[in-house]
Amino acid sequence: MPGERPTPRPGLNLADSLLYGFDVGDETSSNYLHSLVEQDCIPQQNRDELLRLSLMNGVEEWNMLFARATALRDEASRSGYPWANPETDLVAYLGQIVPGDATTGEPQLIEQQYHVDCAKERQRRRPKGTTRSGSGQRNPGKTVSHFWDTPDGTRLDSRSSGHGINCSPDPDRDQAGGSTTADWGFHVPPPLNAPFQSSLDANTHQPRPKPATDEKPTLAQFANSPPTVHPQRATKSPFFTTPPRTPKSRPRPGTVSSLPIPPLSSATFGLVQEELASSPFSLLVAVTFLIKTKATVAIPVFRQLMERFPRPAELAAADPDEIIPGISPLGLSGVRCAKIQRYARTWLTSPPSKDKRYGVKNYPKLGDGKGVRGAEEFGGEEEEDAKAVGCAWEIGHLTSGPYALDSWRIFCRDVLLGRAEDWNGRGAGEGFQPEWMRVLPKDKELRACLRWMWMREGWLWDPETGDKEIMGEEMRNAVNEGRVGYDDTGGLVILSRGTN
Repeated sequence: MPGERPTPRPGLNLADSLLYGFDVGDETSSNYLHSLVEQDCIPQQNRDELLRLSLMNGVEEWNMLFARATALRDEASRSGYPWANPETDLVAYLGQIVPGDATTGEPQLIEQQYHVDCAKERQRRRPKGTTRSGSGQRNPGKTVSHFWDTPDGTRLDSRSSGHGINCSPDPDRDQAGGSTTADWGFHVPPPLNAPFQSSLDANTHQPRPKPATDEKPTLAQFANSPPTVHPQRATKSPFFTTPPRTPKSRPRPGTVSSLPIPPLSSATFGLVQEELASSPFSLLVAVTFLIKTKATVAIPVFRQLMERFPRPAELAAADPDEIIPGISPLGLSGVRCAKIQRYARTWLTSPPSKDKRYGVKNYPKLGDGKGVRGAEEFGGEEEEDAKAVGCAWEIGHLTSGPYALDSWRIFCRDVLLGRAEDWNGRGAGEGFQPEWMRVLPKDKELRACLRWMWMREGWLWDPETGDKEIMGEEMRNAVNEGRVGYDDTGGLVILSRGTN
């Protein structure tokens, strides 16, 4: 939905124009949506709705501003300000709402309106039958309680003392420096400017004795006496202490793989991409379903779709109404259907070839590929074209999504280019470095898989930087025994017992 307008990213004209003003959750989602818009795989109905929302973004804010400006103009006209004119254009009042030039010398309408509103609110909340005296104090008339009488018959006046009672019924005594304790025997708080007097005796360091009196305080005296504050007693026994609770930390989403690390002797890590490495088209469909979806949900839907439409030609010719109901559990079923059908049609007319590469923006890192256009055609890798180095790929005309490109590079590219017979480098010459060793994926499952593959080569690999260090014997044994897991940051830790 429309939200806070982010700063447009460089190099994406159409996608930035349509998606400007929308609050996209993270970078992966943003790249995915940008790729959908750029490659024209959104149904026309959805594209028209996106365009309408983009054009109407901000209308509500402007309506609220003009409504406030209208209210200010009407209030100024009713108040009879000499500078107010009912015929004045509303734009002149917008400057009083939105911060603008403060040197015009005109009255500040917002401040005046604020004071007017406050005065009206005070008048509305004032109890009926009361008036305001000149000193600002309420005058309740004759509604004075008879409980506020002193023992000598005089009436206490709350305005004669800053403490709410008359502390000195005898003026002569006050002038003579008398005590601030009244004659009826309860303590009256001293004025704020009175010197501090400790409650302990200076010689014995014991509490001062209270003055003895036989007179009991009246109801008025009790009502005006300050409350007695008792120290709070402990509510917990020291013999039943409980250890403090430490909040259980959780790893940040997207950092810890959901798959356990298999032994180094295992043939595969456990990703579906390993199973589909020999079928690049099926791999692209699978990773499209896995975007923002759990594998436990996406993989069964993918297998059912492939059983019904096993080849690109069948998927391209299928009616969308036959596909969408089956993939609806994944969400965004209309968008996913359009994307995989576009894959199928493009695969039939222009399948990936080692002799052609296509430009991809913002891959492998955000900001890469600024010098190329999306899907711009280049020659094969053997052609020395500095413009295409690192930003042109054999499936760039099919997708620009980082997750799909990373998966295809790791498991399919070496076979397409004829470098090896599989993604592990089988059949390649000595000293051959597989493509997966040059990939730095952002996806947590791909990172976990590459980490395990580097372990098989004898290295501990950092998925953030690509740096490596020699794996020690302790880590090797822990991996083979199933005693390696992840911490909250996605780092490897050796466990005391197996994870299985």
